[in-house]
Amino acid sequence: MGSKKFLYLFFAGVILLIIIFNLPFIQDIFLNYYPQRISINDGINYEFFTENAYQKILKFENPFITDSIFYPFKTNLSLDDTWLINFFPLTILRPFFNIHQSTLIIVLTNIFWANICMYLLLRKLKIRSYVSAFCSLIFAFSPFLSYRILGHYTYTTYYFFPLLFINILFFLESNSTIKKSIYSLTYGILLALTYFANPYYFLMVVLAMFFYCVYYLFLSFKQIFYQFIIKNVFYLLLSLLSFFVILTPWFLTVLNLRLFNEEYKVAGFGGAIELSSDLINFVTPSEYNPFYASIMNDIRGKSIFFAKLANSFFFNNNRSVSPGLIIITAYILIFLFKNKIHKKIWYKLKPHFLASLFFALLTLGPFLKIFNRWFITLDEGIHIFLPLPFLLLHYFPGLTTVRAPARFISAFVFFATIVTAYLLSFVFSRLNRKFYFTIFTLLFIVVVIDQAYFIPQRSDKYLPLKIYDYIKKDPDKSTVLEIPFTVRDGFKYIGSIHANTPTIGTLIHDKPIIGGYLSRVDSSIFSYYSNLPFIGHTAQIIDKGNYDLYKEQPTLPIVTVYNANVTTLQKELDFLDIKYVVLKNDELYSQLIRQTLEEIGYKIVSSETPYILLKRELRAVLFTDIRFGTTGDELFIVSGFSVAEDGFRWTYGKIATVFVKTINRIKPTIIFETESFQNEQYVQVYLDEVYIDKIRVLSQKGVYRIDVPYSLEPEIHRITFKLSKTHKPSTVFPDNKDERELGLKFYSLKIE
Repeated sequence: MGSKKFLYLFFAGVILLIIIFNLPFIQDIFLNYYPQRISINDGINYEFFTENAYQKILKFENPFITDSIFYPFKTNLSLDDTWLINFFPLTILRPFFNIHQSTLIIVLTNIFWANICMYLLLRKLKIRSYVSAFCSLIFAFSPFLSYRILGHYTYTTYYFFPLLFINILFFLESNSTIKKSIYSLTYGILLALTYFANPYYFLMVVLAMFFYCVYYLFLSFKQIFYQFIIKNVFYLLLSLLSFFVILTPWFLTVLNLRLFNEEYKVAGFGGAIELSSDLINFVTPSEYNPFYASIMNDIRGKSIFFAKLANSFFFNNNRSVSPGLIIITAYILIFLFKNKIHKKIWYKLKPHFLASLFFALLTLGPFLKIFNRWFITLDEGIHIFLPLPFLLLHYFPGLTTVRAPARFISAFVFFATIVTAYLLSFVFSRLNRKFYFTIFTLLFIVVVIDQAYFIPQRSDKYLPLKIYDYIKKDPDKSTVLEIPFTVRDGFKYIGSIHANTPTIGTLIHDKPIIGGYLSRVDSSIFSYYSNLPFIGHTAQIIDKGNYDLYKEQPTLPIVTVYNANVTTLQKELDFLDIKYVVLKNDELYSQLIRQTLEEIGYKIVSSETPYILLKRELRAVLFTDIRFGTTGDELFIVSGFSVAEDGFRWTYGKIATVFVKTINRIKPTIIFETESFQNEQYVQVYLDEVYIDKIRVLSQKGVYRIDVPYSLEPEIHRITFKLSKTHKPSTVFPDNKDERELGLKFYSLKIE
């Protein structure tokens, strides 16, 4: 078969497999708008933030900031998945498709690019074309994809692995200064884009570069490595330059985040132990493989052993690391017959083989686990754990939030595919050509059976599109509360844990919502919502527990009446500008919430079974006078304040923030009554993260005034105090056990 004909056949085969494995996505793409019923997964968030970044860039606004969720907070997305990699394809797709359709097209295109880039890399490594094509399928349809494609769409950008590798090979082969400069600049750009595509993948690339440097520095050609670095310092600097230029907007946003927020901290291992792989997971296939799933369903009821085996199979989504049968077989053969591999072939595959083992170890997490056992117990009752390399990442600055070790499997599969390609190429060099077609056909069948996956039909959540459209027609600036809602990140939640569909609503009606879902949510957002009389209590009574939506049953919510009076609840909803409430009307809590809202003044204006839409006209109420330590001050407290005491609140930590709300365009004066704990200190004051003034606060109670040099829009504003000193009462007063880092004692604050 000619090379061109083979390539056409290969491309067609890849497209056909993408269509077959992802048929529900193909069906969704050709719907005119959002389907009326959708599956609940993280893809909802991906679509929202992709659209947010796209629209922000079109308006020349910061794509890392959004106020569409977690109202009234402005959410900084710089430390979450940024989704910016999709901007350029969206400029082509969005004029013709909505964000849901556009996202699915991008996801499927990513799989195609993974095939093509891997094929080109293997050909660049001088692997036979048939072997390259076959191994690119192993990589692109690796079992880890079957889990990530159900919502974690950022993990479909794994084409960056071969793309970066190809760029390096072009650089190494070139003798032209101009070409080397171009490849250096390109590498820096690709590396920055990798971060925008998936921060985990960026970390994997950085770790891979570190591993290869260590390999060539200590395990191979030390002198040659030094000479290479010295000779190419200029090109390395070019790569760094292009990398930092592309990431400059991101760096500035992160800096702003650090200025006005305490560092995001994770307790313990932050779930890394639970999300680590078991050694047995390397040979446990994907639960979304139709062939293996059918077998497991047939045998699960035949014995206790098979029941446990099936349970491990079907509840493996966060720990799955199977690379597929072909790679597993290749590695078994390498371990058994390493000495029979030609030295030239071993020389080529050795660094990639060791790199793959390095990432395989990372997937196992901080400690080795075999058959769900983390340790062995000695006769004396002492537990012995075997620490692994991931443990070092946990203590490395900036990497404490890396909590899903099993996701390093994508890097393992990449390097393992290269190793497998070298091995297959070596094996086929020893075979008679007349057996090529038969063996490739058999291998192809094995890959299709072993690495096939299906998108489960999970039509679970009904979207009230008619209600969203009703809200969209209202030109007034207001907020939407959809019940149930959630405030959730990768570690904790309040509300109804799987209620992330309100983010789809904000894409349609284009109004901010209460609640939201991010991989990392600042603790101040959780505490603010939890302390509100209406939002906080509603979050409690709609909570059905932390459960797997498609495999476990929720608990019944505990429905209790609201403690606050109607006036207090009205004040809260006025402050938050909640004009519309979308209420699911068939839950245990629905009647209580509906009656409470009607008492507050909301009226039903539309319905779409099982939802009703309640509306109340906004009132122009001024919220510019805070009396700390009194009932209702929780409406204004954002972060950095301790519990309410008798007529005051202490700040703890060096950053404290409050909300105020103006209803007219004014040029205000900020007046506050406070005193510094123990010693006088200087305090910087910011309004909406803009520096206003620096004042000297004495250790005696006093009133301070700051004139704002510009006018404020009628909306909610943030006033932030950055302190220069804090003290622990336990270190100041004898026998005092108060360990809080106290700074200022606030009595009141107002804007005039």
